[in-house]
Amino acid sequence: MASGKGGVGKSTVTANLAVALGQLGLKVGLMDADIYGPSVPRLFDIHEKPGTTGKKIVPIEKYGIKIMSLGFLLREDEAVVVARADGAERADPDAERHGVGTARHPRP
Repeated sequence: MASGKGGVGKSTVTANLAVALGQLGLKVGLMDADIYGPSVPRLFDIHEKPGTTGKKIVPIEKYGIKIMSLGFLLREDEAVVVARADGAERADPDAERHGVGTARHPRP
């Protein structure tokens, strides 16, 4: 699911759809690649980090859904700084709304 705007419910709809499909007996995986504020760990109340097998990361399974999120790899108080081709860098301008701090100004 994608949108050009933040805060419209993409992660919430995705999480609910994944659970509903799982309840129908389908095999479901969810990948949260939101670099500005991954919320899937919060939506599924997941606080642990994924395990590894050899050089592979093993997704966390909850409600029968295999889940992987950039949120598992970041501390809760940090956001990803995006490097642009023109050399300018910026942190998430809506970091507080996304519930994370920026790389320069972490949440208290």
